[in-house]
Amino acid sequence: MVYKHNSFLFKFNDDGSIIKFLNKKDVPYETQHGDSLLPCFWDDLQVFEDCDENSNNTSNLGCCYELPPGIEYRTNESFEYLAGESYFSI
Repeated sequence: MVYKHNSFLFKFNDDGSIIKFLNKKDVPYETQHGDSLLPCFWDDLQVFEDCDENSNNTSNLGCCYELPPGIEYRTNESFEYLAGESYFSI
């Protein structure tokens, strides 16, 4: 497993026009990747091998990255904020 710091997450607005950068919390490192785990931003966003063939990729914003105002951690809104749903394919 390889761990990295100084990474970032972003989200396109629903209309696709503006990018929202998400602030990182004070953690020693926020990304990791390994043999079957492609870029992983802890629980916030995990992309696995064969990400286009299955729906085991996960989104749960709020672990290492700050949530936008009004969204609480481990709610449907935090699960769906980055990818539209908690489990997704690419």
